[in-house]
Amino acid sequence: MTEVNDKIDDILENSLRESLLKKPHMDFAKNLMLKISLEEEFALQDKKTEKFAKKIIFGISGVFAAVTAFIIYMIYSNPESSENSGVIAEKTSSFFEQFGLKALNLLGLNGGSSIFLILSVIIIATIFLTVDKLILKKK
Repeated sequence: MTEVNDKIDDILENSLRESLLKKPHMDFAKNLMLKISLEEEFALQDKKTEKFAKKIIFGISGVFAAVTAFIIYMIYSNPESSENSGVIAEKTSSFFEQFGLKALNLLGLNGGSSIFLILSVIIIATIFLTVDKLILKKK
């Protein structure tokens, strides 16, 4: 076993000696600087894209928050409409319930087995992503 290790060490040492004797290509430094400048440019573009995506996400989130705040303000701001607020809340709740049922029926998901199927897919996806993050891509 030590003979095999000695032969491997000799081969590695010889290849390192030979590589030290060779000179790099004339365009090596120029190509290296070109690659470095391209990577820096791509990094700047990635930062710009990331900032743009964050602005879009925050903008959409802000619109949702503003609409929600406006609806809450309109429902609960008028003291004389307090007797109607229950009716508005009931109508809003029934609208969302009907919309959800129509969306599920459109997808063909109605009944208890559909809910079980959806929960199973969510659990399996969560387990897979957790295993992938913790075990397979461990660095």
